[in-house]
Amino acid sequence: DKKDEWTARKEGDEFFVEGRAVERLMGRINIEDNESMYYFQKCLKNMGIEAKLKELGVKEGDTVYMADWQLEWYD
Repeated sequence: DKKDEWTARKEGDEFFVEGRAVERLMGRINIEDNESMYYFQKCLKNMGIEAKLKELGVKEGDTVYMADWQLEWYD
C-alpha cells in the first residue's frame, strides 16, 4: 500500500526520510507536546525508520530531514 511507503537515504552527513507514510506521520505530531513526541518516537521504531537510519549510520547529533522538518537525532 503506497500510503505506508517510505525511503531513507544518507547524503554526506545528513539523512533524509521521505514518503507518504512519513508525511502522514509528521502531520499528526505536535513538537510542543511530550505525549505527541513519545508517539512519534514509537512510530519511528514500529515503522522500521529508526532501524534503517541506524543501518545507514545515523548517530546522536546528526541531522535528519523528515517531510518539511529538520531534526537532530538522539538515541
